[in-house]
Amino acid sequence: MSAPWKVRRRRRQQQCQQQQGDLVTGGDINTTLTFGVEADVLVHPSHSNTPVMCHPPYDASRVDITLSEFIARLDDVIRKDGIPNNVRLIVKLDFKNVEAVRPSLDIINAHSLHAQRNVEVWLNADILLGPGHPQKSRNPTVPPHEFISLCTSALPTCTLSLGWTHGEGTPLGYTPHMAQEIVAVTNTLKQHVTLAASAMHLYATPTSTRNELLRHFSQQDETTRGRRTLTLWGPAPFLVRRWFRRLPRDTTYVDVAAASWKAEFAAWYIALWRLLGYHDVRLL
Repeated sequence: MSAPWKVRRRRRQQQCQQQQGDLVTGGDINTTLTFGVEADVLVHPSHSNTPVMCHPPYDASRVDITLSEFIARLDDVIRKDGIPNNVRLIVKLDFKNVEAVRPSLDIINAHSLHAQRNVEVWLNADILLGPGHPQKSRNPTVPPHEFISLCTSALPTCTLSLGWTHGEGTPLGYTPHMAQEIVAVTNTLKQHVTLAASAMHLYATPTSTRNELLRHFSQQDETTRGRRTLTLWGPAPFLVRRWFRRLPRDTTYVDVAAASWKAEFAAWYIALWRLLGYHDVRLL
């Protein structure tokens, strides 16, 4: 079972403190706090209709709860205790294979979780091939059009959290092709879509490509207002955190952790080259 994560919509907070890699917000009584709980979901290898809380690779010794049990417990707590008016709860399901999507959506609908007051359901998947992979790497395990079709037909009011797969190799940053792909996939969608982007990779993306992504998902116009946001996740060096604090506060969600010394060095290296005028440099 995944550890709970806390995510904030930055416009509504006046103070924040960092605790165990999560951004926790505080403020006056009129501040709306946004919290989230994330579940990594894949289908049980022996029971095709049983989604379990597990991150690949599947390990039976580490799976102690099914998604159905988790949603039922969460639903009981919400119905019993309620959610304060100034609190917003995001339940985010991170799908690791496409086989888990349909039975998971059936579970959510059975409990009407998305209809609860102050509760949002986010459906996340890595639908496109991202940075850090060999050129001949296999395709993502969650095909984009199948995932989007399943989600929008079963839960038309849900939020789609869409992003790329990420390998451990270099170079850092998203390419123009990656940006064009994600924009093309999401361009015609009518519901709320949040781009799930690695904070470090987005920072390392060449400036022109990064600006294209920010225009589409963060700097909204009349046609996209309320329907496009940005969610930054993963390790975030000091310079990356300083950068994303300048992003639009009403369209940016943050779910980041401390970074290694290598990531800190990489961020300073990229910043140095940009200071010298090389805005499209990539760290190889």
